[in-house]
Amino acid sequence: MPIDAHQYIELNGNTIEWTKDFKYLGSHIASSEIDIRARKGLAWRAFWKMKDVFCSKTLPIRLKINIFEAAVISILLYGCESWIINKRANDALNSFATNCYRIILGIKKLDKVSNKRVYEQVGKDQITLQIHQRQLRFVGHSLRRGMTFPPPPPPKKPPKEKPLQPPQPLDPPLSLHSPQPLLQHKSKKEQKGKIEWKWKDNPDQISEFVLYAPEKRHGQRRQGAPRIQYHTYIGKLINSDVQPTLNEIRELASNREEWRQLVADCAPVLFAADR
Repeated sequence: MPIDAHQYIELNGNTIEWTKDFKYLGSHIASSEIDIRARKGLAWRAFWKMKDVFCSKTLPIRLKINIFEAAVISILLYGCESWIINKRANDALNSFATNCYRIILGIKKLDKVSNKRVYEQVGKDQITLQIHQRQLRFVGHSLRRGMTFPPPPPPKKPPKEKPLQPPQPLDPPLSLHSPQPLLQHKSKKEQKGKIEWKWKDNPDQISEFVLYAPEKRHGQRRQGAPRIQYHTYIGKLINSDVQPTLNEIRELASNREEWRQLVADCAPVLFAADR
């Protein structure tokens, strides 16, 4: 039974209606814009619940910023690794952060204070920069999960000092008529012997589908500009001028040090999707 014809599915006698959006693990599946809008609403709700803390004139600014990062930013950036940030979402996220910082610093709307000055006072970067860095870390970690690395060395234990024992008398030489010595049972540690280290080489589905590129025959898109896909978006984060291929991204992610340097050099102005 084709789903497109009837727009519903029957499971155990129950009808499951067709829907374009639903929440899975706390995130909206329809689009990044809907999820960002919902996350902003939850973050504003958490911010105003702690209005007395953020508007306090006795608490130090550093303490209020730490509380803001733990109680508000953590709600805002939940699931941000899967977002595709365009110009509208970029402006909305940065606007939310700057408005909160101005309230924490006690800066009014009539005060002529630039956003650059606000970021300098709180000692933070733009919120989109944090999102881009999280996304690159997530992609690099996911791509390395299916790769083969040398096995870890076995743990080394320090040698135990044996207590001094008095010298034992020499055993008499064995003869044909002397009884055979009893067999000494080895302890469990001696019977265990060396540990064999094995390394599983099974590719993970996460590394396979984290940069999934759908085929062109999967449905038809609507009129207008095509929506940017996730693998294209990550490629623009890496290089906005010449977009790397999927194989080049995987090869770059295999080198952990180079990928960390790439995350550290991330700049929000160069990595906007609609630049």
